[in-house]
Amino acid sequence: MKKLIIAALLSAISGGCMASSLKLPSASELSGVWQLRGGERQCEVVLHNTPLVDSTWRLDGDAQCLKALLSDVPVGWRPTPDGITLTKEQGQSVVFFSKEKEGYTLILPDGSTRTMHKQS
Repeated sequence: MKKLIIAALLSAISGGCMASSLKLPSASELSGVWQLRGGERQCEVVLHNTPLVDSTWRLDGDAQCLKALLSDVPVGWRPTPDGITLTKEQGQSVVFFSKEKEGYTLILPDGSTRTMHKQS
């Protein structure tokens, strides 16, 4: 039993260390023009560093194009240590893109993916 408790504690401690080592990017680091892609469709999305509410920033993009790729049309965004959340105006989450080696990825319930890449 002692070994089990020690193993659980070590696991919790190492997990906490890993989570705390992720850096929260600033809005200015991520702001700019991005490409959102899904299948053959792509939309240009602009992440601004203009605040909407709290830690949520303004997002611009073609509403019809965004609606075709996502469940709802986001108007805001916020950085997280492990990705980018696209939001509604009051900060409610629409979708979450997880950070990958190159860009950010969203996996939909049907298994299809959406990717976001910042344009240079």
